[in-house]
Amino acid sequence: MKKDYHLNETIKTVDVESVYHNENDDIVIDVRAPVEYDKGHIINSINIHMFDDEERAVIGKLYKSFGQSVALEKGYDYIQSDWQRFLSKFNFLPKKKRIIVTCARGGLRSKTITTLLDRLGFNVAQLKGGFQAYRKYVQQKLNRINLPYLVVIDGLTGTSKTQVISKLNNVINLEYLAGHSGSVFGHIEKVPVKQKIFEERLVREIDAINSNEVVYIEAESRRIGKVEIPITLFQQMQNSKKVLLTAKIHIRARRMIKEYVFHNPKNQADLANAIYSLRHQIPERTVEYLIELIWEKKYYDLSMWFLTKYYDKKYLHNINKSTYLKTIESNNITNAVNELKQFSITYKK
Repeated sequence: MKKDYHLNETIKTVDVESVYHNENDDIVIDVRAPVEYDKGHIINSINIHMFDDEERAVIGKLYKSFGQSVALEKGYDYIQSDWQRFLSKFNFLPKKKRIIVTCARGGLRSKTITTLLDRLGFNVAQLKGGFQAYRKYVQQKLNRINLPYLVVIDGLTGTSKTQVISKLNNVINLEYLAGHSGSVFGHIEKVPVKQKIFEERLVREIDAINSNEVVYIEAESRRIGKVEIPITLFQQMQNSKKVLLTAKIHIRARRMIKEYVFHNPKNQADLANAIYSLRHQIPERTVEYLIELIWEKKYYDLSMWFLTKYYDKKYLHNINKSTYLKTIESNNITNAVNELKQFSITYKK
């Protein structure tokens, strides 16, 4: 490959809005290093990195110490050291579909790859402003969230708030979007996502609902696992009307066993580690007792302890001081869903 530092030839570009909507089902290629991609990326984009994490670090240090020319020289050296392998990264791309290339800011990395793919005969364009501009677009949409008929579904652990929401239409399922159920065991058998991915998922979910109708959302603290609900939405949740779900405690305990798959041997270490993480909140002897319940497979006793000694104590105070439009018994989830559907019809009247 010729060291074409200046890349003066004209390339096609696209803006962030067209990439967000992606009405033509374009293929989005992110050429940033894996460590950058992992922190956040356009949903459904494919990471074909121009430089790996170590190479990126070296180039960055050279840029800071010696300037752009030296850094560019090193970058081209990395690519040319195994030119055929580098080209093979793009072999799977179809030439009949448009390819959108992005990097951090729509700079040299994406311009270089866009130019290369264009020369190879691909229908290709560069994303203007790169992922940084795309993130700004998503955040602007988050700041404009307005849900006048938002209704928060509240309830103690085990009242099946998430399951009820999943069976309703026009909902925002925060725990699904976060890949975490927001509790001590919330990460088990789930794939938690990073903040930037969570925010894009959230924006897309809100785009898909009808904001002029009742929108249901589960009561959450602002943090769900390691992600935070954007302040614009969280403030609307705080100020919205609420519906309370209730269920008998033995039913809640059984649901807790099922939800966190206590009986799956693969999860026992995760359960024990989650309980151990509470050692600064509960006595050490209690931690040992709870972990022993796991090894002895006394899952009902474990669930009952958490409901009566931990979760209910943690959440009951807020529930008791809150005002609810309606209280619905969720011992039978189907009945609770049907009651909420009927509530949706009458709420706006």
